[in-house]
Amino acid sequence: MNGKALISRLATILNMDARLTPSGTASRRSTDGGTEQSPVRDVCLLLGSRWVPMQFHRALVEMVVETEAELVSIVLAGEDDAPPTDGPSGRGPLAWLHARRDPDIERVDVLAQPYAPTTVVRTSTIPDGPGVELPDDVVDGVVLEADVAVQYGMGLLAGRVLDAPDRGILSFHHGDVREYRGIGFGFWEFLNGESEGGVTLQILSEEIDAGEIVAIRRTDFEGVMSLGELRRRLLETSIPLLAIGIRRLNDPEFSPRAFSEDELGDLYYASDVTTPVKVGYVYTEVVNALQALSSDGGGTSARADPRTDRRTGPAR
Repeated sequence: MNGKALISRLATILNMDARLTPSGTASRRSTDGGTEQSPVRDVCLLLGSRWVPMQFHRALVEMVVETEAELVSIVLAGEDDAPPTDGPSGRGPLAWLHARRDPDIERVDVLAQPYAPTTVVRTSTIPDGPGVELPDDVVDGVVLEADVAVQYGMGLLAGRVLDAPDRGILSFHHGDVREYRGIGFGFWEFLNGESEGGVTLQILSEEIDAGEIVAIRRTDFEGVMSLGELRRRLLETSIPLLAIGIRRLNDPEFSPRAFSEDELGDLYYASDVTTPVKVGYVYTEVVNALQALSSDGGGTSARADPRTDRRTGPAR
């Protein structure tokens, strides 16, 4: 059985559904009559760890099965060991809060999958302000050879690597950039009691979450009672986006959209997670947990809303 057949069988086992048109997608068609770009075939995967969430693994499988793209190289800039263990275990307030905050995610070893290429380059990133760069020899010898790159878990990429692939570097932002940018991964949506949100597939630029948009996929947060549940919802929402993105980049009538500053959402930094914000988050989790317990006998529960007169925004 060849590699493509193995991938197809894996996709069947995972029982993945292909969603060709995500609701809420922001896109525009090319009207400038420019030169036709080359099709996306060769993909370079940029990873911070060989262990990725199951949902990202499924996104890679869909991309390989449903499009003409294939992984031709992996650049690994991280630990080459067992999957990480997240947060405290056992009992106690910290363990309880961790369980509420972070979804229980199965992690997959990308290098052990049928779609893994033979070219795997291990390297280290180079600090560049708040971001990181890749060594020139890796950029020129590996990334430059790909039509497009896909980044997951490397941090804020900067420097020459951003322009190395002909079609740029694709990356997930687990939020709708028209509403929330920067750090958080669903934190601000949860804290602000949002009823829905989205995941963005963007082409990375030097600005944080301000690159050209390939697709945005929306989801509702109905029944979500913890940050971990909301984050799992966003992860599941991201699964079809890579295949959708590759198809769109191969559509000669499609052009990624660059949003103006006025169209983009607030940009959040780690410094925005102040003590009052932390207290508000813990309060929300406790109230939601109590509401869930009280509703076990029937009825419905709604998430607590720690806001008073406005939504929580950046502390600037």
